[in-house]
Amino acid sequence: MLYGPHVCGEALHIDPSSNQILSGSWRKYNTLEVWDYSSGEKVTSVPSDPRGDSMVKSRLFDLPSAVFSASICPSGTCAGLIAATSGDQVFLVSIDRANKKAP
Repeated sequence: MLYGPHVCGEALHIDPSSNQILSGSWRKYNTLEVWDYSSGEKVTSVPSDPRGDSMVKSRLFDLPSAVFSASICPSGTCAGLIAATSGDQVFLVSIDRANKKAP
C-alpha cells in the first residue's frame, strides 16, 4: 500500500532490478515519485518540469484533446516508440534517441 500518490490510469511502473516503484500522480506538485517496494516508503520525488506544472510530467503537442493514456517501449526492436491515446485516436511517436527529440 502506498500512501500519497493519486494514481489515475497506467501511472505505475515496478522496476524488479532495483525493487522500486515509480508513481505518477494526478496533481500539480510531486507528480512523479519513487518508492521502495519492500517498505512502501518514499525514496524521492522527481523534480518538477521547469517549463510549468504538468499532471503527468511530459508533453505531447498538437493532439486533438488531452492524452488519456501512454505507453513507452523501453527496449527491443520498438525501443523508444510511444503510443498515446487522445480523443478517439491512437498516436505513435518515435523518439530519435541519438538526437533526443521526437520527429
